[in-house]
Amino acid sequence: MPFLDCTRHRIFSWLLAGSIFTGSLLAAGCTAGSGNRNPETQISPVQAADPVPYQSLQPSDRVIVYYFSSFGDYLFPATRKVLKRKPAYQAALDSLFKGPKDFDLAFSFLPEDLYPQEAFVLERTMYLDFGPQLSDSLSARRLVEPGLRQLVYTMTEFDDVEAVQILGGGKAPVFKIGNFELWRPLSRPPVINPAPLAELFPTASTPAETFPGAGSGFSSVTMVPVKLYFHLTGTPFVVPTTRFAKAGAAPGNRSEYLVPILRELLTGPSQGENRVKGIFPEGTNLRGVYSDQESVARVDFGPDILSAVLRGSTDGKMAVEGLVLTLTELPGIQRVQIMVGGKVVGSFPGYPDVARPMARPRWINPWPGEF
Repeated sequence: MPFLDCTRHRIFSWLLAGSIFTGSLLAAGCTAGSGNRNPETQISPVQAADPVPYQSLQPSDRVIVYYFSSFGDYLFPATRKVLKRKPAYQAALDSLFKGPKDFDLAFSFLPEDLYPQEAFVLERTMYLDFGPQLSDSLSARRLVEPGLRQLVYTMTEFDDVEAVQILGGGKAPVFKIGNFELWRPLSRPPVINPAPLAELFPTASTPAETFPGAGSGFSSVTMVPVKLYFHLTGTPFVVPTTRFAKAGAAPGNRSEYLVPILRELLTGPSQGENRVKGIFPEGTNLRGVYSDQESVARVDFGPDILSAVLRGSTDGKMAVEGLVLTLTELPGIQRVQIMVGGKVVGSFPGYPDVARPMARPRWINPWPGEF
């Protein structure tokens, strides 16, 4: 399969080119628990009492699954429909290991014949047992790091799962794959799709305590991850990208740190962020952003934005959703209100109802043809 080999080569090259700076943040989220335990002394998790098999959990009609873009540049969430009534965890695993059929849209690095033989939840950890085939490091390395990243992001989308433990024949492996130490539960990495390194806020006005995971992995300067959502070129999907902001003294008003984040979103992808494009028309005017005690961010655009969206190539629905997704990633922001020229508007091109503050959507990037 030439396409598969070519795609894997691109992704391996991409991973190898990652900086030590970014890797330290990624590693901070890859393992949970103490870093001093010898993996040889680990007790098999399946010896614990009362595991909850995923087969016993309530079915769902849709699940969030993380795929790679076809060129391996970006990892992104997609909403897949559960075609048959089955438990949500099982449906998510099916979508991951069977992968998308359309390689032009997305790609999965999890081989179908390595499907877990057993899965259960215990104390907010999802245990996935791949059987004896994972008992040695050579076989386990078929679970390459991009695939493990897909697996951890997907399973931690469930409210009752905070980490994923890989098992081989009932025991945790005693080796690493990339940043993942397989003898420990793997927690959700705080950074996804890191942009080329650059200071997002030259004024260093972003408070470290404002963002989760602030300062993780850095010794000389405190940096915090900020997620921006852009359009994945050639697809109907938005993808999260991570910028790094230098942390400084806390501003007196939450709105002060929202402005530079929004300006970055409106500016669009930075140099080196290929195959993604901005979700707002070039030159969009930001009049201001205001945050109230009700956790609502009110974003005020200039009057020209409506006509610019109508006559341009920007997807209005994608712009609204990307804006809401970006701002509700921030602590203290639960809803977003769009304003134009200082006034609330009833509709936005491509999005019929923006009159009320909008909460973060639970299901993003619906898979084409399934909804």
